[in-house]
Amino acid sequence: MTTLYHCNASAICSKKNIDKETVIRFRKWCSDQKLPHLSEEQLLLFLSYTTNMEQAQNTILKYFQCKSKTPELFTKLDLDAEDIQEARTVYDIAVIPERTPDNRVVACGKLRNTSYSRFHLDQLIKLCCMALECFLYDGPVDGVIVVVDMKGIGLLHLTKLRLNALQKFFYFIQECVPFKIEEVHVLNTVNFIDKVIAILKPFLGKELYDVIKFYPNGLNSEDIFGSLPKSCLPKDYTGTLSTLSVLAEETYQKMSKLNLVYAQLEEQIKCYKEIKNT
Repeated sequence: MTTLYHCNASAICSKKNIDKETVIRFRKWCSDQKLPHLSEEQLLLFLSYTTNMEQAQNTILKYFQCKSKTPELFTKLDLDAEDIQEARTVYDIAVIPERTPDNRVVACGKLRNTSYSRFHLDQLIKLCCMALECFLYDGPVDGVIVVVDMKGIGLLHLTKLRLNALQKFFYFIQECVPFKIEEVHVLNTVNFIDKVIAILKPFLGKELYDVIKFYPNGLNSEDIFGSLPKSCLPKDYTGTLSTLSVLAEETYQKMSKLNLVYAQLEEQIKCYKEIKNT
C-alpha cells in the first residue's frame, strides 16, 4: 500500500539534494524497525527537513509510536464524520495556500463560535492534525508560522482543556512531525493570558516556547506581520487574501478531498500496531 501525495519524489530529491542511496538506507532502517511500507514521498518528507539521518529516524519512529498510542486523536480523521463536521462550525483553521518565498507555511486559527459549551478540545486537535497532513500533502516545508487569534476566548473555555490531550498534541507537533514551528503569533491576548501560559508551559519545549509572541488587543497588525508577505495572510490580518473564515472553508474543502489519504494513513498505523504485536 502506498499513500497518495501531491508532491513528486524526484522533485524533492533534486531540490533537497537527497540521493537514492540515502532513501534506500532509510527505507531499510524503517523496515528493520517494523514500520509499515511507506511511499517514497513519505520517506522523503522525513529526510528532507533535516540533514541528520539519525534525527529523521527518531522522528519517523516517534510519529508512528505516538499515533498508534493515541487513537482518540489520530483515528476517524474523516471530514464527513459527525465530530469533525461539528468542529468545522466552531473553529476557523486555515492553511494558507500560498507559501512564503523561502517555502514556509502559514497556518491561522480562531474561534468561529465563541460559546464555551461548543468548545471541545479533542475535536479541535483532530482538526489541527488533519490540517497538518493537508499542507504536508503538497510537499516538504522549510518551516511553519502559526497565527492564533484569541478573540472570543473566555475563562470558561479554560475549564474545557484536558491536560492529557494537550500533552499528547504538543508532544506530537514538537517531536513527531517532519517540520519545525518557527514562529507563533498569538493575537488579541486576553487579560488572563498568564493562566493560559501556566497551563500550556509544562508541555512546551524551550525551542517552541521561545518563538511564541503575545500581542494585546488593538496592536497594529503591521507591527506583527511586517516580515511576512501580504500574499500569505488573510485580509483581516493585513494580507491580500480572502478573510480567514473563507480560507478556512477552502482548507476544509481540500481536506474533504483527502479523505482517502487520511484513511490510508490510518491503515498504516493499524498495520504498525499489528506488526508490533506479532
